[in-house]
Amino acid sequence: MKITTKLTATLLLAFAFGGTTITQAKTAKFNINSIQNPFTKTYYRTNRVIKIPVMLVNTANKERVHKTLTIPKGTIVAAKMNTYWNSKIHKNNDYRVDYYGDSLSYKIRKTVLTKGLRFYDSGLGSQDVKYHKGQLTKVSRPGYELPYSFGDLQYGSLPKLSKLNVPAKYSDKLQITSDGYLEYYKANPKLVDVNAYLGEYPNKPVSIAKITATKQKGDSRYLYTKTHVKGVSDKHIRKTGSYRYRLRITNLHKPTDRYSYTDGDYYMSEWFSTYSIGGKKAYTQIGTDGGD
Repeated sequence: MKITTKLTATLLLAFAFGGTTITQAKTAKFNINSIQNPFTKTYYRTNRVIKIPVMLVNTANKERVHKTLTIPKGTIVAAKMNTYWNSKIHKNNDYRVDYYGDSLSYKIRKTVLTKGLRFYDSGLGSQDVKYHKGQLTKVSRPGYELPYSFGDLQYGSLPKLSKLNVPAKYSDKLQITSDGYLEYYKANPKLVDVNAYLGEYPNKPVSIAKITATKQKGDSRYLYTKTHVKGVSDKHIRKTGSYRYRLRITNLHKPTDRYSYTDGDYYMSEWFSTYSIGGKKAYTQIGTDGGD
């Protein structure tokens, strides 16, 4: 998909121990194909049970805890297939898979949780494991998934960054998972621990519902569920059956970017797309650009 539009972006710089904040407006045209790292995903169906390494954080001592997550057979996963050099046989014929663990539902991720543990950086990240023939079957992008996004739609307008690239405001989010769930998370700034790589979202969502059907009409996609997702402006349209609630998600086609600075010589341009979720404004990151 090609998106080209005029936009007004906010340029944020930092100068003080780790950086400062300066605001500068600019006008630009955006083409998703022109940025260095668009957030695209490839989808697969698991043909057998798959185990991947994941990392969590012990909230008591802030130490990292390594566990193994089991992905059931028949699960739709977001992943990326890579080749790598096998030094033992000196041939570039081995494959590894980056599983985007954050895209999986809480129903699957909760199996590695025990008391006192939190997901690393509010999630599991991309987990690189060796691929075995027959494990996965490539499938089309599910209709409920956004074309450029990791499925996390954050409510409100894109916040400015304060020093050390911390957002001025934390936003609640709706997560669309690769295995077909809607999850609503309430942001809690008290949970943030930058040094321990802990984010603002708790392990467990406020509410969760299985997506039972999807309908695309123009710039809007309609997601149907059997149960209400608390915190989300879905509509109750039926009293019985599997399609009782409907949520409208509309692409507003107003991309914008934000610059996060690590020092005086380097910046990362983060690109976002704006959406409407049941009439409420939201945004999701769709890619990044590096620069200097």
